[in-house]
Amino acid sequence: MHLHKHICASVLSRKVFVQPFNHDVQLTVSDVESMTSSLLHCQRTGGILIVAREHRLSLQLKAIELRAKGDTQVCSSLNDLANLPYIDILDESDELLHHRYQLIYAVGARSALPARQQRAEAIQCLLHAVSHQMDSSISTDAILDCILCDDRDASEFLGTLKLQDSQKDQLLALRGLLARNVLTHCLEKRHLVEFGVNRSPSARKQLGVPITRKRLGVPFTAANTPSERSEYAHPDADDHQKMAWQLLLDTAVKEGHDALIDCGAILADTSNRNAADYLLPKLDPTPFKGVVYFHTSFQLWMALERRGRCQPLQSSPLAERDAFVIFDDARCRGADMILRSDAVGLLTIGPGMVKDKMIQAAGRLRQLDKGQRLCLVGTADVSMKIGEYNNKDPSSITSLQVIMYESVRCSLEVDQQFFTAECEEPDSVLQSAGNQILYNSLCREPDSMKCSIANSQVLSWVMHNTVQATILGVPEWAYQGLHFIRTKGRPDHLIQDEVLELDRLYAGRRDMARPVLDDKGIDQGAAKMVPALLDRASKYGQGQEVLSGHSISEECERVVESEMEKEEEEEVEREAARVDPAPETDWAYETALYAQSISTLGISAPLIPLQQMVSEMLQPKELAAPTIAWSSLVYCTKNFAYAVQLGSGKYNEYLRPVESFLQLPNGYVVLLSEREADALLELACEIKLPGSKAWLAHHEKLAAVNCSSIPQMLLLCYAQEHHVSGGERRSPRLSLSLSHQSASLPPVSADVLVSLGLLNGDSNYGKTQVELLRKFMIGKRESAEQLVGMRGKQSLLPRSELDKVVNDVR
Repeated sequence: MHLHKHICASVLSRKVFVQPFNHDVQLTVSDVESMTSSLLHCQRTGGILIVAREHRLSLQLKAIELRAKGDTQVCSSLNDLANLPYIDILDESDELLHHRYQLIYAVGARSALPARQQRAEAIQCLLHAVSHQMDSSISTDAILDCILCDDRDASEFLGTLKLQDSQKDQLLALRGLLARNVLTHCLEKRHLVEFGVNRSPSARKQLGVPITRKRLGVPFTAANTPSERSEYAHPDADDHQKMAWQLLLDTAVKEGHDALIDCGAILADTSNRNAADYLLPKLDPTPFKGVVYFHTSFQLWMALERRGRCQPLQSSPLAERDAFVIFDDARCRGADMILRSDAVGLLTIGPGMVKDKMIQAAGRLRQLDKGQRLCLVGTADVSMKIGEYNNKDPSSITSLQVIMYESVRCSLEVDQQFFTAECEEPDSVLQSAGNQILYNSLCREPDSMKCSIANSQVLSWVMHNTVQATILGVPEWAYQGLHFIRTKGRPDHLIQDEVLELDRLYAGRRDMARPVLDDKGIDQGAAKMVPALLDRASKYGQGQEVLSGHSISEECERVVESEMEKEEEEEVEREAARVDPAPETDWAYETALYAQSISTLGISAPLIPLQQMVSEMLQPKELAAPTIAWSSLVYCTKNFAYAVQLGSGKYNEYLRPVESFLQLPNGYVVLLSEREADALLELACEIKLPGSKAWLAHHEKLAAVNCSSIPQMLLLCYAQEHHVSGGERRSPRLSLSLSHQSASLPPVSADVLVSLGLLNGDSNYGKTQVELLRKFMIGKRESAEQLVGMRGKQSLLPRSELDKVVNDVR
């Protein structure tokens, strides 16, 4: 859609159709007929259908799911839709067709995880032992062999032991962690790069799913980018060391780079905004007028200017060629920025990096063969791995290696010789393949960054990783091919049982993987693919041994990267659902003229503590106390709290703005609706008219109740101004004393004003309020984004005091 709307909207002159879809959609025959009619119209008008990979696969799986449920009418309509003539054009085909991406629908009722308690106990005990480097206290050789030896069946060991069922489950869980390498696999994952907890509420809010998500590790598609609709398929797959992101940025500044291309995810331990704030004062102001980065919450490219203003790049006068550009891990594919023709990019190398990812990242510089250059950089652990692969002396490798390249070309095809070579070293392959592999000409190394790792050694290591990744992917690729052959034309075979039981996962021994395929009832056309599939698997896996369980399906269950569903949601503006306004109830407004406390005002006016209102009416629950220490001095009227007739549900999008409030003599404040504020204003005007009936009645009442102080009505904006100025004025501007005399109340307390400001979605606060704001909000970015977002003030958060507080920046 970006291509059609912005890049060539006036050139294509063709209507673009889209067809989003996900598992939650409930289809009817009418729905499918409407989809078919739309595509037929697209065909007649010469239009273009743009569909995401997961949307198309999801629609196909929906047909299979409905067929299993016996909904033949919708299935028939979906078949008609699928049989329309299509010509497929794939963008980024290497990524779209990668074997690691598969879409799986979960069908049937949920069930408890077998032996959950025993699994958890085994994991906790093992991690405790690993963290303390404790020696094993297991004294029975049979038990030790059971959890460490994978070449024998577990029953051979368990048969000699008298164990309870729970104890057997614990042993099998340990066997999976150790003998089946589940623990090793999990520990090799990088936190916030390859896995983490999805704490972002935005996408789930748009999908209509409860915002509070279980604290379970999910796959990450890139650094700080959780897969919104994914979970790990393996039941037992679920912090890592922090990396020197500040050192990386210092290097970029010192060497005069123009862009950071972080495909190695070194910035994973900080936000893009933090990186931009750190960089800006260090950059040379002559060539760099600011920093351009991607804001993951707003899903926008942002421009941070030197004067402190931060706004979307598309509306900023700052061009990316005049700024330092940060390509975070998720933007190292598909993001386009117009940089200077002589720009130098700093590209980070991450653990296990392969050729495709490196080339996609290098492609962010679109003029690599016309003056633009690349520098590669890796942290200590990556540098050590490169050195080990190239037999380098570890003592000669520094903590941050930089290698500079010039005029790098992107034709990085690798012929079949590379993937079929059994023992050939990548160095010789680079020389014989005749391809330009990031290797054209080496720029002179700067004196300050003398390198002990040569450029060819980095590239050889990357190509070695590519070979290993390809080999490891052959079993999964072969299994998927056999599954396709087995199920083509046989929809009753498409539903597979989920393997969760410990004995099915880990009890058997692992032998050499051999393809198993029952040829009974297989589609004849699909059967012809078997020899080609086996030949391809043998060719690309030549000389490699792959261990499996008793069947290929058990091997598939061990591949913990398999995702259930992945969907990227684009943040869009939308209106809140239309609801009816709640009727307001008038109360004895004259009570407010003499009220000295909440108890006296509450006799006639229904009041709700702010803490209670937030807890009962707003979501998520993290907005409520004690997570946010809302002031106990703040109340609101029922009319203020309930602006609409919503019944049960969240009121985030239907809150009244915080404008007028009543300050009582004892320091408490009461938020008022517009109607209530107007009524009190009218009443105050009447009692200030000397000789009037209201004036006489007011004086009699004052004498009777013996009020020492009179409440006053204030506006939040002027109360904030009065507090920031240190009380230069006697009272806030436009303050209204509910008496014929001037009020003499003290200024509103800081904790009250901070609470009111947060409720109003404000992001800027005075210096005297910032320290108190830190007690409210430090480290609570998600809550800050929720409070600002529900008031529609997202664009005001970057660079504000609230933004600095949640990021703990002083």
